[in-house]
Amino acid sequence: WVGFTGNHSRMAGRRVAVLRWHLAGSNTDGDARGIGHSTVRTARPGDSVLVHCEAWYTDDHGKRVAADLFANNEVVVTIGSTEGLLMPALGQSCLGLQAGQTKAFTLTSQDKGHPQPRRDKNLAVEMESGDADVTVGATVRIRYQGIARPATVLSHDPGKQVVTVDMNDPLAGRVLQIQARLNRFDMAPAVVAVHIDEPNAADVPARRFTLAELRQHTGANEQEIYVSLCGFVYDVSSSSHMYGPGGMYHFIAGHDGSVALGRFKIDPALCDKPWGDLEQSERASLAHYVRTFLGKYPLVGKLAQSL
Repeated sequence: WVGFTGNHSRMAGRRVAVLRWHLAGSNTDGDARGIGHSTVRTARPGDSVLVHCEAWYTDDHGKRVAADLFANNEVVVTIGSTEGLLMPALGQSCLGLQAGQTKAFTLTSQDKGHPQPRRDKNLAVEMESGDADVTVGATVRIRYQGIARPATVLSHDPGKQVVTVDMNDPLAGRVLQIQARLNRFDMAPAVVAVHIDEPNAADVPARRFTLAELRQHTGANEQEIYVSLCGFVYDVSSSSHMYGPGGMYHFIAGHDGSVALGRFKIDPALCDKPWGDLEQSERASLAHYVRTFLGKYPLVGKLAQSL
């Protein structure tokens, strides 16, 4: 078209403009059409994405407290899955997000995927404090019914030398505020390693349990209640309302509950199963329970065999 003048040059200009529009054109259905077209990816059902997830709750004194749910606050989520910690709400929150975008949501104790939905009022007790220097809101280790347990200080009366402590898990029954940021797409489940804590070898009693021996400790006839996680056996008798007869988690009493807790399922068929093949989000759920057990219940030994 070089050398054209008048109407011809104006027509050429329009043709160039039309050609440029087609080269840079876009559509709204996510398909790539035309040369030079680029799309912005958004999360859809079935996508496996890396999520930076921060969670917190407000305690009884109005203080914001971080909830330690995932190592480094990162977890791989398969959108649409219903299994695992904070699921399905965490996956649903990622729908439609682009990489780098953030969405906040609330998880109540009635919602599926809550890490500790039940709070037992009977675990808030008064104890003598003596002349100890006690800080309200602090986490302390107490001895209750012969068992060393962590507890949160609710109140302290120095005059009466009485302290009220709560032995529930700090997340029990709490409304969780969660902020999820989609970091990356196309994540294989093993890309982000999930660390599962283990007790110090010196703290593990020498006793070894066969699965048959472990099954003798279910809380029946006022016996102890033992639960194995990742092969380590804990005495959970102090939480008989949860693990004893009639409790929500009684089905794992006398068993290894790693897979059941990792998959967040109340299913006796998942007891005493190998946990090494759990998916990343399931391992994150299991890691949370292991941290809770290590801080809350005494170790009594290990399984004699690997699962």
